[in-house]
Amino acid sequence: MSSDFNPYLPYKKEFSLLDMSLGTNVKVNDGVITGGDLNVIDPSGTKLTLIQGDIISYPLSAPERIKVSTPQIQNATTDGTIRVIRTFEPTGTTFTAGAKRLLGNKSNNGVKITYTYRDEDIVDLDENTLKISYYDSTIGSASTIETLVDPANNTLEGYISHFSETAIKGTPLPGPSALENWNLYE
Repeated sequence: MSSDFNPYLPYKKEFSLLDMSLGTNVKVNDGVITGGDLNVIDPSGTKLTLIQGDIISYPLSAPERIKVSTPQIQNATTDGTIRVIRTFEPTGTTFTAGAKRLLGNKSNNGVKITYTYRDEDIVDLDENTLKISYYDSTIGSASTIETLVDPANNTLEGYISHFSETAIKGTPLPGPSALENWNLYE
C-alpha cells in the first residue's frame, strides 16, 4: 500500500492520491479550486473533473477528502438495467460550478463526471440509451441525469452537483418475440 501524502504537489492545490484496489482517495481543500483544473481518476476509469473556479463544500466534520469506491463490477440490485455502481464520499459534499457548462445543448451547474464502461458491463442493454444516474441503495432504484454517450470510446459524461452513489442505467435490448421463441423449438 502506498502513502497518501505527496510532498511534491503545491500546497495551494494540496491533494494526495491513494490508489487502492477498491477505489481512490483524493484530498482536496474545501473552497474554490485554484491553481488549475483537477481530475480525480479512479482505477476503473471513472473521472471527476473540477475546473478552476469550481467550489467544493464538505459537510461539517467530514474529512476534506474525495473518496471514490469502486466495488467489484457487479449488479448490487435485482434491477437488471442498473450497472457499474460507484460510491462518491463524503455524502453531503456539494459542488458549485464556477461557470455554467454545456452538455449537448443543455446548460449544467455542477462538476463533470465521466464514466468508462466495458462492453461486458452493459450486456443486454441498448448502448445508446445509457445514462449516468443517482442510485438509491435503500430502494434499489436510480434517477437518471442528462448524459452524453460516446459508444466509440465506451464513455458517459454528465454533471453532478453533489456526492452519492451513482450507476449506469440503460434500456434492455429487445429480445426475441414469443413467436420467434416458439419457432426455435419446432
